[in-house]
Amino acid sequence: MLFKYQPDAVTLSKEEEATVAHAWGEFIGTIALKEKLVSTHQLGQHLQYVGHTPNSGITSKEIIGGNMVIKTNSMEEACALAQNSPILQLGGYVEVRTIIPMQD
Repeated sequence: MLFKYQPDAVTLSKEEEATVAHAWGEFIGTIALKEKLVSTHQLGQHLQYVGHTPNSGITSKEIIGGNMVIKTNSMEEACALAQNSPILQLGGYVEVRTIIPMQD
């Protein structure tokens, strides 16, 4: 899962930030309790491109706020878990993808 949003689209008070942080803890904890969580990371907003800059001349206000690797039996199951993501309450969305294992 990739959690995408536009950071300028929502301004939160300290109390709202705490509520959202708690919601993320609940979301991640629920997936972990179901033994579906492999890993998850929050990503910073600072980035640097190496090599060719994608979309030269076009700046995107959308960022990837984090990622989560889960183990499910189907794309439908993964999407059902994603429907509870707190990013949706902030006007963002979840991009659900499969993972292609590396060849030895």
